[in-house]
Amino acid sequence: MARRIIINGEDLDLYHDEKISFNLRVNSIADISNRNSSSSNSILIPRTGKNQRLMGFSGTIGNNSIVPYSSVRCDYIIQGTYIVVQGYLQIINTLDDSYRIAIYDGIIDFAGQLGNKVISDLDFTPENHLLDFGVFEASFNNTDGYIYALGNWGKRDTLANNAVESHGVSVYAHTIWDRIFTEAGLTYTGSFFDNNTDWLSLVLPATRGIDIIEATAGTTDEGLGSTDTITDNTNYGTYGSQFYTHEIDGLTDTYTAEFTVNGAGEIVVTNTGTMEINATITYSQVNTRVRWQCLLNGSTKQTVDLPYTSTSSPQVVSFTMLVTAGDIIKFTLQVDNPTPMGAPSPTYFTHNFSTSSAIQINTISGGSLIEVKDYMSTELTQKDFVKDILQRYGLVMIRERDNTSEYRFISMEDLLDDRVNNIDWTNKLTKIEQESYQSGYGQNNIGDYKYLSGVASTQGGILTVNNSNAPYEKNIIDAPYEIPETSVYKLATISLLTVPIWEYNEDDLIYESIETSPRLLRVIKDTGNVVFTIFGSVGTTITIDIPYLSLSDMSYQYFFDTYYANFKDLLDFYKEIDVTLDLDIVDFKQVDFGRLVYFRQTGRYYYLDTVKIQEAGATAKLIEIRNFNS
Repeated sequence: MARRIIINGEDLDLYHDEKISFNLRVNSIADISNRNSSSSNSILIPRTGKNQRLMGFSGTIGNNSIVPYSSVRCDYIIQGTYIVVQGYLQIINTLDDSYRIAIYDGIIDFAGQLGNKVISDLDFTPENHLLDFGVFEASFNNTDGYIYALGNWGKRDTLANNAVESHGVSVYAHTIWDRIFTEAGLTYTGSFFDNNTDWLSLVLPATRGIDIIEATAGTTDEGLGSTDTITDNTNYGTYGSQFYTHEIDGLTDTYTAEFTVNGAGEIVVTNTGTMEINATITYSQVNTRVRWQCLLNGSTKQTVDLPYTSTSSPQVVSFTMLVTAGDIIKFTLQVDNPTPMGAPSPTYFTHNFSTSSAIQINTISGGSLIEVKDYMSTELTQKDFVKDILQRYGLVMIRERDNTSEYRFISMEDLLDDRVNNIDWTNKLTKIEQESYQSGYGQNNIGDYKYLSGVASTQGGILTVNNSNAPYEKNIIDAPYEIPETSVYKLATISLLTVPIWEYNEDDLIYESIETSPRLLRVIKDTGNVVFTIFGSVGTTITIDIPYLSLSDMSYQYFFDTYYANFKDLLDFYKEIDVTLDLDIVDFKQVDFGRLVYFRQTGRYYYLDTVKIQEAGATAKLIEIRNFNS
């Protein structure tokens, strides 16, 4: 069997008789860790001169190679067919005459990209805003980005205390989800994200008090400039990003009061203050991924991923940021194409695009700039946020093998319901080797949140499984969020939830901002007349639908009942079969974990768990669907 492993555009030398197997796996709904990623068995490759060079001379006396500690990008090809595109290779150990390596692909790469990044590491520049009464009220209608939903934030000592400056900002969970994928350079698909109103109403409230001052905002137009046009139409031999800098030229205003433009086409800030940038990005591209970025002193403040298109199509973006005299602002492009062309050989990656930008700048005086990231959790990791959403909604996460930067999501309920789009492997089944009946779940499978010390569980849930041979009880979901207490204060018919971002200092007789635990809550609307003040102003009555933080439909019992019904039936009569299959390399390439498998020999549909390709044939692990929607 002709096999190739390619790193840095070069083929590794392989042993001709080395047996390589590769397991395709989909993530479980309970984890996104590396045990659910596709991977090879351990592979021995010879320590030829070429391989030693590509392995950074690992194993040689006195070497300082970083390759064993790095994610080395690789492709794995069998008989001219790409099995892994832009996976990564890991050195397990070094022997006298060989390296022992393994190849990984899929979810492990995603988890590795997120690392230990927390929610406050995300760029929330698009959500930054100047807070005054009008912006506060207007946020009530927001369905993405930020919203000022009502709660008891810790400054409430009377029912009438509805001061704007004491409220915390909340960010929609779907905005955070989208930002995580965007900043990781990834895209995702799935009807769940567009159609599920349950998901679209979740928010993460602020975890500390907002520092604002009393002022009314005003803007001053500081001028309009344009960038140069950057184009490329090049085939690159190896995968990687190309970076370009847009230079400011063709100024219609010199920006002399607040900004200058240096010889490198960068904006140099003259005065400290708040700046608003409005950019119109004109572009054309063919199958190329282009990310437009605004950098402040080398740190990214705004990103725009330009949609795939072959037609020039302007994108408009507006954002606000604090600047200091001497700061440097520049506009850059990051360009790549994750899909190899010309397979199986030669392989190349095409960058074909053209972009330019018009930059309009305002300075803003007065108001209080709310930089949203300053109020998001420094405790909750992005990985835990994603994992919780997968668990909560029973989502299956599938990495698209022909586009390594795209993930597809499908709910377990939809997958187990879909008999139409099945894979018929009737003619591929060689033998059912064995049946197994232990799912790893218990009779009572518990999901729950965190609670304050001494507070009983109120929002947990139990997924019951009718298998008397299973362990009686098992914890399957420990949410990273704390459940808030319900305060004594009520507005209209809504009892306010307590999210304590303020604490009263009895020594200094002032309220101080404090850090609180992350929470995931729902926004509900209620019609009523609520009087708000700002900095002691005369109260203003708002009569539109008013958003509140809520625990409505947030219990794990709700999520189990709503999103795990078919999965529960699967576990009630759990039957796992191991089979041998007559799959060729094309079949293996086309394996889709988002579809059920059908065997006419048994008359049953199966959930596909694992497929393993070997030198001689293939094996698979499948779970029988027996008791519902036949």
